[in-house]
Formats: sequence, C-alpha cells, structure tokens
Amino acid sequence: MVPCPLLLCIGLSYSFCSPARCKHTGGMKDPKDDAEEEDVSLPASGSHFKPEHKSEVLRILNEAKTGGEEAHAAGKLDFKKVRDILEEYQEQGVLLRTVLPEFAGLIVDCFWERALQDKDQVLQHFGNADIASLLSCKVEAEDEDDPKTYLHEVAVLAYVLAKVVGPKNLISHLPHDVRQFEYAFYYLMWSMANHAARTWEIRYFLMLWMTNIVLVPFDISSIDSNQHDTLSLTQLLIEVAQHCLERPGKVRDVGALFVARLLTRPDLSNSPHLPAFLKWCTKRLEVTDDDTATFGQVGALSAIAGVLKFGKRDELINHLDLISTTLTLNHLLETKNMLLSKNLVKAVQRLGLCYLKPRVVTWRYQRGMRSLLDNLHGKQARSETGSAGAQEAPLMDEFAPLELEPIVGVLLEALKNQDTIVRWSAAKGVGRIAARLDKPDADDVVNAVLALFELYEDSNGWHGGCLALAELARRGLLLPALFEKIIPVTLQALRYEVCKGTFSVGRHVRDAGCYVCWAFARAYAPADIASYAESMSASLLAAACFDKEISVRRAAAAAFQECIGRLGNFPHGIDIVTKADYFTLSNRKRAYLQIATVIAAYDVRYHNHFAKFLVENRLAHYDKEIRQLAAEALGELSGAEDADGAIIAQHLPKLLKVALSTGSGDVRHGAVLGIAEVVRVSPEKLTAEVKEDIIQLMPRIEGARLYRGRGGEYIRMAVLRLIETISMTGMELPNTVEVKTVKGVTQAKTLGRYQTCLDENLCQTLEEVQQAASKAFSAFSNRYFATYNEAFHGKITSKQLALLDVAKLPNERRGAALALGEMPHFAETHEDVLKGLMKCVPVEEVPEQRDAESRRNACHSLATVASRQHDGELTDEVFSVLEKATQDYTIDQRGDVGSMVRVAAMQGIGKLLVAMKGWGVLTNDHVTRALCALLRQSTEKLDKVRSVAGGLLEDLCTTHSITEGLGDEGAAVLGAVTGQVTDWGAPLETFKAITPLMGCMSLRRAVLDGVVVAAGGMSVHVSRPAFDSLSAFIQSNE
Repeated sequence: MVPCPLLLCIGLSYSFCSPARCKHTGGMKDPKDDAEEEDVSLPASGSHFKPEHKSEVLRILNEAKTGGEEAHAAGKLDFKKVRDILEEYQEQGVLLRTVLPEFAGLIVDCFWERALQDKDQVLQHFGNADIASLLSCKVEAEDEDDPKTYLHEVAVLAYVLAKVVGPKNLISHLPHDVRQFEYAFYYLMWSMANHAARTWEIRYFLMLWMTNIVLVPFDISSIDSNQHDTLSLTQLLIEVAQHCLERPGKVRDVGALFVARLLTRPDLSNSPHLPAFLKWCTKRLEVTDDDTATFGQVGALSAIAGVLKFGKRDELINHLDLISTTLTLNHLLETKNMLLSKNLVKAVQRLGLCYLKPRVVTWRYQRGMRSLLDNLHGKQARSETGSAGAQEAPLMDEFAPLELEPIVGVLLEALKNQDTIVRWSAAKGVGRIAARLDKPDADDVVNAVLALFELYEDSNGWHGGCLALAELARRGLLLPALFEKIIPVTLQALRYEVCKGTFSVGRHVRDAGCYVCWAFARAYAPADIASYAESMSASLLAAACFDKEISVRRAAAAAFQECIGRLGNFPHGIDIVTKADYFTLSNRKRAYLQIATVIAAYDVRYHNHFAKFLVENRLAHYDKEIRQLAAEALGELSGAEDADGAIIAQHLPKLLKVALSTGSGDVRHGAVLGIAEVVRVSPEKLTAEVKEDIIQLMPRIEGARLYRGRGGEYIRMAVLRLIETISMTGMELPNTVEVKTVKGVTQAKTLGRYQTCLDENLCQTLEEVQQAASKAFSAFSNRYFATYNEAFHGKITSKQLALLDVAKLPNERRGAALALGEMPHFAETHEDVLKGLMKCVPVEEVPEQRDAESRRNACHSLATVASRQHDGELTDEVFSVLEKATQDYTIDQRGDVGSMVRVAAMQGIGKLLVAMKGWGVLTNDHVTRALCALLRQSTEKLDKVRSVAGGLLEDLCTTHSITEGLGDEGAAVLGAVTGQVTDWGAPLETFKAITPLMGCMSLRRAVLDGVVVAAGGMSVHVSRPAFDSLSAFIQSNE
C-alpha cells in the first residue's frame, strides 16, 4: 500500500506550482517572498465556505430584498459586512461555487426590483436620434465620500462577488430571461447618462448581466420594441459597447466580452454589423498621435480577441485579412503598454487559429493509458508517437497558409516581452498553433523557441522559452528525439541567475524551469524519461534545497512530487518526497542545513551533485548570506562522506586554489568559508598535505594582498572564521609558516603570525570584522594558550589595555575592549583587566573622544570577566560602574547612541547578579539597585531598550528568583513582570504593568523618573500610554 503522506503530497503538488495559480510572475523581488519563515497556514476561510458566513450573507441579502431602499436609508443593511465576508475568500474563490447561485439570484432580485421603480424615467430618456446625447452625462460629479445609494451598494456586492469567483463564473449564474433583455439594456444607457463616474459598479454589473442575456435564442429584431426613433436595438447595443470600449476601467473589459458575444450570434453572422465594427476597431488602432487613444485601443483589441474566440471559423474567414493587417501594425508591435501587448497577443494567436482548421495532428506524442498506482508499483506505461506508431500517416497533411508566418513571428517575439503576462499568453499561443501544424512546420517553431536559450538572450527570453517548452510538452508536440536538446536547457534554466549589481534576475526563469519539469512528468511515459531521470531529480532537489527564493524552492519540490507520482523512476522518490515538501522548505536555513543533508544521505549521487552544485554555484553567489549558508551546508555534507569522498578529495583542493585566485572577491570569500566549514566538521578526514595548505592559506592570502579591493572585508571575515575553526578543532600547527615580504619568502612563527593577523583585524573599522576577530581570538587563545604564559598573556594584556586609552583611535579601543573579554581567565591578569575596562565605561570628558561602541564593548567584556571570579570590593565596584552606565544618554549625529551602552550595561548587570547569587554574595541592596536600574529603563522612550529591560526583569525574577528576599516589594515586582506583559516593547502593556510599582518606596524614584520622561516625550506612541498610566496611578492614590 502507498503511504498516505505520499498521496497527499502528490495531490497537492499541482496546486503548489500550478501555472493557473502563480502565472510564474517571479520577475522582480517581492519583500514578502523573502521572508525566512513564511506563513504557510491556509486563509481564514479554510477548506469550505463557513456556514456562519453563508447564513449571515443570506440574512442581509434577504433583508435587503424585503426592506429595499427604505431599510438602507434607515441603516439596517450592513452591506460592508457582506463585502468583508466575500473578500476573505479572494484567494479561494472556488469555495463559493456551492453558494454562488443563491447569492447571485438574491443580488439580481434586489437590483432588479429597485431598477423597475425607475422604468418611467428610463423610457422617457429615449426618442432622440442622437446617440451622443443619450450617453452624455447630465449630472454633476459626486464627492467620493458621499454615502452610496441602495442601488450602488447592491452593484458593489455584485462586483465583489465577480472579483472573488471570476466574472465568467458569475455570468453563468445570472438570469437570462428574454423579457428582461430590453429594459436591462435601456437601464444601462440611462445609468450612463444619469449616474456619476464613481458609480461605475452599476454599469459593470448591468454590462455583465447583458453579456449573459445577449445569448437568448431569439432574433434580437424580434425583441426590439422600437423605443428609439431611428436606431435599432442591435445598433444601440453596438454603440453602447463602443462607448464602453473607449474608456478605461473594468466596464471596458466586460464591454469587450459583451460585444464579442453579440456580434457572433447566429442571427448577426451575415449582417453588416461585424464588418462595420471591425472597421471601427481598425480606425481606433491606427491612431498613433494621441496618448489617450491607448484606452480605446486596449478595448478594441480585447473585443477582436473575443470575436475570434467565440465566432465560427467559416463565418470569420472573410474578415481575417483585415484583422491580420490591423494586428500587425508596427506601433502596436512595438508598444511598451502591458495591457495593449497582452490583448494584442491574445488576438494574434486566435487569428492564427482561425487560419488553421481544428484537427489532431497525427505526428504528436501520444501517451498510453496512465495509472498512478501502476507508476508507484514500477509498471511502465505505454507510449507512442503518431509518426512512429502510424507510419502510413503523412507528415504533411496540408500546407500552412502564408499569412501564418507573421503571426507566429509576433508570438515568438512576444516570448521576450518585458511583461510576464504577455510572455505567458504568447507561450500558450505558440502551443495552440503548433498543435495544428504539420511536423516540419512545428519543428521550425520548436527550433525558434530553442533559439531563445542563447547566452545573449536576457532573462525574459529564457522565461518565455521555458513557458513555451512547457506548453508544447503538455500538448505532446516535443517528441522524445528532441530531449537531448531540451532537457539540458531545462536543467540549465533551473540554475539561471544573472547578477546585476546588488541584486539578481532569474527567479522567474528558475520557476518556469520547474514548470517545464512538471509538464514533462504529466506528458511523457517513464520509459522516455528514464535516461534523464537521475539528472532531473538531482537538479530539482538542488533547486528545492538551495535556491534563494522560497517560491522556487516550493515550485521545485512540487515538480519533484509530480515526477514521483507520474513517472515513479526517480531514485528514493517516495522517501524524499515526505521530507522535502511545501512546508519543510519554507525556511531557507532549514532547507540548506537539514533537508539537504537528509536527502544526500539517501544516495551518493544526490550527495555528489549537491556538493558540486554548492561549490560551483552557491559558494560564488553574489549574496553573502547565501555563501555563508552554502559553506555550512558543504561542511555538513562533508561529515557524511568518507575521507576519499567528493568534497575532501575533489572539491577541497579546488577551493584552496580558488581562494588564492585574483578573480571576484565574492568567489574567494565563498571558497575560504567553504574550507573553514569543512575543517569544522571533518578535520580528521583531511590529509597532512591538505592540512598544510589550509594552515598556509592565511599567510598566502595576506602575501598576495587579497584583502584589497571590493569585498576585502568579507575576505577578512572568512579568514577569521578559518582561524576560528582551526582552533576549535585543535588542528596541530607547525612551528613556522611561509610569509611573503618585500624581501621575498621568509619563515615566521605560526602562532605569532596568526596572533598578528588577529591583532590587525581587531583594529579594523568595520564592526563585523571586529566581531569575527573577537570570536577567532577567543577560540585561538583558549586552544593554543590555555595555560598562563607571561610572554604571551602578559604582553597581549598590556597591549590591549594600552589601546583602551582615550587618546587611541576609536576602532582600536573597540577591538581592545572586545579582546579583553575573550581572553582566557587567569588570576594574574584578572584585576588589571577589570580596572582597565572600568576606566573605559564612563563617558569621556572630551566630546571629540567619545565613542559609544567602545563603552558598549567594555560593558560586555567587564561583565564577562567579572562574572568569572569574585573579588570582593572589586566586584562591587564593577557593579557600581555598570549601574551608572545604565544612565548613559549621550547623543551624536546618529541620535541616542547611549542606548547601546545602556542595553549592554543592563545585560552585564543581569549576568553579574546571577554570578553573585551563585557565589552567595548577593545582597538585598544589590537587588534593589539592579531593580531600580532595570525598572527605569523598562519605562524608557525607546522600544528596544524597554524590550531588553523588561525581558531581563522577567528572567531574573522568575528564572533566578532574585526578589525572594525583598518581602512585599519583591512580591510586587514579581507580580508585575509575570503574566501581565506579552511584549515589553509595547508601551501600553509595559506602562500599565510597571507604573503601579511606584507604590514601593524603594522603587518609586526609579519608576517615576522613567514614566515622567516618557510622558513628556514627542512620540505619541509612547507618551500617551505613559501619561495615562501615570494619571491613573495618581487618581487611585488620592
């Protein structure tokens, strides 16, 4: 039996990657798509239309039907609630299918009953032969804030319903009573002349309704009651449609659908209305010198596309030349307007289909009976092609008309359009037309599509080419003989990415490449894909685990799931598909470090492909975060292989060469990081020769001066990470290393050279480099200088203490403060370090020498060093220094830079209190002073400071129970910080919980200081809750 999770994954795979859902719109970056943990829960609507929603909507609509305009005027109808309920299902409109007939019927009843009340006014509106006067607006423009009328509210509901379920779905549920035809149309014309522009929903709904009524099986002439003096009903219908087509908005879209259905009615097939309308469209499309003409051109093209879609080929054949000439106008083909291009492509492809007779070509690929259960049990499905299975069928059934060549040319050119929706429409057009061509002509189309995958083509061409290949594959127009050309291109599309400065393009190409694989799985038999199964599965899994974009990772997983369900010949497919799915791949870090490792363990082929992909693609990625993740993933993979595996034996020597190359800094950064992570995970698998090269890497990089240029700071951080991993693993260092100087190559002490590197990077101006150097220095000194050595520790301590002097450069002081906190703890240097750091914490007297980052680093290091050993009065002095640092409010051009010192001081106090409690020297005085400092900062104006202070208070009071000796005051503090506040950064919650502590005498001054300053601040976000809580406390204690 097949496991249920597999069937679930296979069943969901289409919905994850369906082109109908996502339309492969991944061209530009969406900030939401880059969230590391995207919300993967279903919308509020769930998997069905909620019964309570249905009953509420029906209740309001029934009240509207019975109460009408009087109930609306009395405010009894909550139309907004209906709109809100319907819009909840915007992403799941299919859930409304069961209730759509009932909702649509009630909306139409409400609208129709109110419209009938205006019948006399509507009929009096006609009789004038001038159509322009009939459609001219006779009312002044209304204010957007004016309340909506009853009729307008009902029409808005109809529009929202159409938006959620789709106009075509709603149309099929609207009434089509022939008795309503004429008056509904007259009311539409009356609405155009008597309703303001903001009530366009009324005209939208009427036009939508007319689109369905116009299909009544009676001649329109038999319905016409001749209300107008000179124009027939048909002429009026066309005039109104043309009026709508020339104006922007949703009414234009429905107007195009309406006029297309009207002109393709059987009773109008031989009438002069269609040629006249096409000439009208041609006249609009020929305009080039009017910017506003674009509105009418979009409507005209949309109407032509509709006519070609609904009309019969035999009736349209005589008009195709006129349409073809119109659609191939140069200014239309060269337009940059997305709507114009989209409708042009739709019209052109339907024009091409009209030139070709509908038929099923004999040469196409035909897959035999397909069974999901057979695939899962390893049975092979039958497959055949018309040319192979029926050799008697001629390859040339009939010649394609010459008029088809420019049409196909337009579609192929549209595959490179700048807009995704245009490329998508063109791809479908290419597939539909190729499905009616003979094999030689279809081969020419396929070759033209393959030409889009040249190096000189941009990402739009690659994306359009992938979409076209997928459409051709779905229709069986790509024969297996072409796979040797198509599949390598598809796999290359899965890796497509072009860096353009600080960003890259290619997400939509990779997504479309997944769509091609998905289409192959659905179209071809397992035997035809068998020779490519290994490369396809490995490439899809690499994209699923290592792509930067969450949408591509999910699309690749969906394509892989489809291949498992349809083909069943991917190695370990069933096991993998339960591990890598829509949810587990949502987090990028988890996909890199956990899912990829699990998948690689199934098969050495996946392991080797992943390693190669990471080394060749991801370690050279333009994004630093991706390079870091790729390096960590490479390290994790190296831990799962033997010493002669691909990473250790093949890729590591390559990375050592790349790290010393003179190419891009990003490439060298990734290479050094990759080496460092392999050292971290698999030091025992490295040969002596490789270890020597790794140890020599840092001096060689410095000797080649590879820190210079763009990205040099990243190279420094990677080298520091390498030193850190070497130290963490305890790799044995040689006595000397080769160092390149101006005099040549010389030998230098290894430990000394490494320490010099660390000292230099501790003094770098970039804070990230200093932090990396601090971590490396900690690992290095704790591993190679674990026992006290006066020659080393005394010298290093003296040097770093000297750099704390205010006369030194700020970057030197910052690095020294960090280094002193990372050194191993020795009693010989403990007191000197504490005293030196305490001098660095207070605010400098000379304004030009003030540096908040140095004071912040000193606070962190001071707390770290002091918590290692109790020194009596010296510990109390450290506590006092940190307490005073919580009132550092220095500012510079960046703003309140003292806040970073206050945060560091609070964290230091928390660490020191825990240590003092463990030593048994914590007194109530210490606790009270600490609480005062933290409470003062918990009512701070800055959200970040309040968040840190409140979190420390809660942790110290609950986890470490520091308030247990304070009696009632301690109980009050404990009650204030436990259970009342969920977010200490939220002012309303925080001030409400902290302000009552002013009732404690020992804490009152501290709390009052913070609340008063916050209440007097300029930010209403903070001052209002602070003032309200203070007022409430004063009133309650009067």
